[in-house]
Amino acid sequence: MIDNLSLYKDLYYSKRGKIMKILILSGDDVRRALPMQQAIGAMKRAFTQLSRGQADVPLREALRVPRHRGVTLFMPAYLASDDQMAVKIASVFEDNPAKGLPLIHSLVVMVDTSTGEPCAVMDGAYLTALRTGRGFGPRHGPVGTRGCPDSGHLRGGCTGAHPA
Repeated sequence: MIDNLSLYKDLYYSKRGKIMKILILSGDDVRRALPMQQAIGAMKRAFTQLSRGQADVPLREALRVPRHRGVTLFMPAYLASDDQMAVKIASVFEDNPAKGLPLIHSLVVMVDTSTGEPCAVMDGAYLTALRTGRGFGPRHGPVGTRGCPDSGHLRGGCTGAHPA
C-alpha cells in the first residue's frame, strides 16, 4: 500500500466523459514509497494469505514473440484479506542487452477492487527485486548479493546490471 501519494504524478484521461485518475510511479517513486521494512511486512502478509487460501494467484500467461526472441508474461493476483488486486506485466527479450537495454522490463498495474478501474501504474523492477529477495528473506534472513541494489537485504532479483 502506498500511504504518501503527494510525491507522485497523476495521469488523467477521458473515458466517455468521465475523468479517471491514475497514479504513475517511477522506480525511484516506488523505492521512496516502499521502504525495506514495509516491504518485509507486505511480503509476510502476502505469503500468509497465500498459505491460508486467501489469495487468488492464477498461473502466469505467456505471450511469445519468437520473431524478436521475447516473451511477455501476465501475472495477476488478488489478496482477499488486504483487498488488493494487481497485474504484473514483465517482458524478457533476449536481444535487449545487445541494444543497451535491460533484459527484462516490467510494470505493475494496481486495480481498484471495488470498481475494477486501474488506479496506479508503477515500474516493476524494484518490486520484483524486493519480492524475489523477500521471498527468501523472511524465512532465512538477509543474505547479500554483490551488485544488487540494497545488497545487504536482497538475495536475488538481479539480472546483470539491471534489477529484474
